[in-house]
Amino acid sequence: FQQSTNGTTATLYQSSGITISANTWYHIAMTKSSTTVTYYLNGAASGTSTVAATTFSSTGSLSIGANPIGASPTFPGSITNARLVKGSVVYTANFTTSSIPFEAITNTSLLLKVSTSATATTDSSSNQFTVTNNNNVLFNYQSPFNNAPCGSILFNGSTQYLSNFTNNAALAMGSGDFTIEFWYCPTSKPTNYPTIWSLGGTYNITTYLGIIDRHDSSPTVF
Repeated sequence: FQQSTNGTTATLYQSSGITISANTWYHIAMTKSSTTVTYYLNGAASGTSTVAATTFSSTGSLSIGANPIGASPTFPGSITNARLVKGSVVYTANFTTSSIPFEAITNTSLLLKVSTSATATTDSSSNQFTVTNNNNVLFNYQSPFNNAPCGSILFNGSTQYLSNFTNNAALAMGSGDFTIEFWYCPTSKPTNYPTIWSLGGTYNITTYLGIIDRHDSSPTVF
């Protein structure tokens, strides 16, 4: 992921040795505790990074499936149960991934449960942020959960993304701990490095906080 402390430049941190296959569901989690970021794939820690204690508090939009202003590259595949918990670390060791959709636990700032097609882009956190569906992101009946009322959001990898979450302190990362997590299923190997989750930034400036899918011929790096 990329982190900026000044809103102008950013540092790339990454895990390694993670191989992702198309058309397979994966749970991704990233936690920040003080200056330590831990990456989890399907509940198993895949590496750590030492980062700056404070992330720049961006006034930009939070986007899912693309960079902050929706420019390419965009993500090809499905995402569900994207959750931001700001102020606490949800996972401190390896864990068993949930077999049911997420709930809005303490400190949840954003939660896209994607329970039905009618609520696919509804924020289920107490913030109830307005979500803009850019270029008709579709509801997908597939999800990683069996026998649970849940679908996913399907991105075409070229033009579709979610954005324009209302600018709010609840989304500014600052110096506190946080957890970002979601389930995702890539439909293909992109030829570039699409952004999955991004907060802040402009077309010419690196994202202030971004999770990037480097799903190419080498292991995927988050």
